[in-house]
Amino acid sequence: MKTIGCHLGVIVGMALTTWGILAWSEVHYGVSHLWPLSGSLRPHPVHLLALGLACLPPPFLVLLRHAPAQPDANDPANVQ
Repeated sequence: MKTIGCHLGVIVGMALTTWGILAWSEVHYGVSHLWPLSGSLRPHPVHLLALGLACLPPPFLVLLRHAPAQPDANDPANVQ
């Protein structure tokens, strides 16, 4: 069940990253209104991109931590 959650986390992270890149290209990669110093804060496609990239490391770390280790070919216990 933990790996399903990790895979869903990777899917969500990649989807948000892709959505952010595509939306950012629609505004011609502009950074105006990214963090306005005056006026109201509006969502910017870079915010989606950052959120998607921030979602990716935790599931990858969990999946790597629970990956089965490769047997050592030089270990006498593994000789058949």
